[in-house]
Amino acid sequence: MDDAEWDTITAQTWSLHLPEILQHLSTCSFVALDFEFSGIAAHRTFSARHVAPLQERYADIKEAAAKFQILQVGLTIAHEDPVSGTYTLKPYNVHLSPLVDPILGIDRIFSISSGAIQFLLKSGFRMDTPFVDGVRYLTQKEEELALKEACRHDNQSRSETVVQMELSKKENTESLAFLAVIRKEIDEWVARGEGAADYLNVPSRQSKSHKSKATVTSLNRFQKRLVHQLVEKEYPLLTTFGRTDFVTITRYDKRREENILQQKIQRVEKRLVDHRGFRWIIEALTGGDLSQLEAKLFDSVVLDCGKLSRGTAIKNFAESVKSGLQKNRPPVVGHNLFTDVVYMWQCFFGELPDRVEDFAKLVHDKFPLLIDTKYMFTHDCGDVNPVASLASMDEALKGITDPEIVIDAKHTRYRRAQHLHEAGYDSLLTARNFIKQASQLPEARRMPAAEPPEISETKPAHDLIVDVVDKALTRPAANSKDLSFAELQSKFAHQNLFDTLIEGTDGPEELIDEPNDDDREMATLIPSFSSPVWKVYGNKLRVFGTSERVCALDGGS
Repeated sequence: MDDAEWDTITAQTWSLHLPEILQHLSTCSFVALDFEFSGIAAHRTFSARHVAPLQERYADIKEAAAKFQILQVGLTIAHEDPVSGTYTLKPYNVHLSPLVDPILGIDRIFSISSGAIQFLLKSGFRMDTPFVDGVRYLTQKEEELALKEACRHDNQSRSETVVQMELSKKENTESLAFLAVIRKEIDEWVARGEGAADYLNVPSRQSKSHKSKATVTSLNRFQKRLVHQLVEKEYPLLTTFGRTDFVTITRYDKRREENILQQKIQRVEKRLVDHRGFRWIIEALTGGDLSQLEAKLFDSVVLDCGKLSRGTAIKNFAESVKSGLQKNRPPVVGHNLFTDVVYMWQCFFGELPDRVEDFAKLVHDKFPLLIDTKYMFTHDCGDVNPVASLASMDEALKGITDPEIVIDAKHTRYRRAQHLHEAGYDSLLTARNFIKQASQLPEARRMPAAEPPEISETKPAHDLIVDVVDKALTRPAANSKDLSFAELQSKFAHQNLFDTLIEGTDGPEELIDEPNDDDREMATLIPSFSSPVWKVYGNKLRVFGTSERVCALDGGS
């Protein structure tokens, strides 16, 4: 697999990427997300005196999310090395397929906005990619519908169709003639009583066409459906089983029917698990149920089994990843997150509540810490709406070079060139911008450079490395102090974008505090996610153009 293929995930490579992504998520520091849509909510036109309340904006985006589709997902996984003060980023670009396997018995209807698609096309997006190479997914609601459809298929759906057939009897003389032949065969079989065979296959060798004396040897799909409907309506003590080109009729046995239904439900449940697709990532991020994730999925990432059998090693590895995902619910970072989160809920969980307050509570329950880099960048901006696009933020932050941020060696697509408005690249920019902003916040950690461990014969090198990491994590930060929320000042959102920049300089290259020699020996890390600073900057989604200007997920202002 070449570099570009490793960064870009398709339906064909999904099974190779999924186990590694889950492994990375179980140990990462945070995750950055970005989406591209088939359409977005149209902006309402208001008078200068009227500013839309947050509820109106939410209602507009909710309506759009029910119509439009997430076509592309950007996912960047960030790992923090507290010893070297380095952040390693692993970006992925994933096309989502709007298609649902018809075998599940459900359908998905969505719309496409010409404006949104034209914008994506200008950025190099190919419209056929989601349909040809997209990774499939199912919402929780769609899984429920598919299972419900499997349970009711043999009863309710047939009865409804029978009613439709009755309404059009006069116009369907050919079908009625066919049913007369089948009805006669069934009546003759039933009349033979105990002397008859345990089942009747129709058409039988005696079946005659109503137009001629030719034998009917097979049934098409429509004719098979008619047989099912006839038995359902007129022979309650009989039941039917569809075959390739005929139908088997037997006497109704409640226990047998219940066993058949349970087997069918189990097959459907297995199929639903296989079709869950990208939603496994969402479940992993939200502490969802991963018990149905089969251990064999991780076969490709288990390289060393040690003294264990391969089966045991794979099983143990799978359990360790699942356990890690349950314990580690990494913060999710995004830029201008409000729209993204509304679409994400509709896409992977199901219908949205009507009230924005209920929406905020649902999201907070799933994602304990969401961080909007646009809110961070525009914090305390007053009534001004600073320019805060992803690209402009990246430009403003380019002078911040500590901490060191590197792209994982396997992910080189975005090293070679910029791909603005490609979800994977935008998620990479979001992660990078977040680290640079967060490293400037109060309670950012300053970690002295680690001394190389001494290798001894009595202590394994792995244990020595763990000791170094533990010491680095427990070492007090050089600039840490207890701050009240009132004392936490934004270093970003003012009319000049950055109050850390020297006034009158040409750009963000020069900072107020020029690092001295001692500082250069210190590695800067972002504040711990348990720090009170995230009570100020976390769980606040910027929504300019509304009277509230922000959506607080944790009930704060």
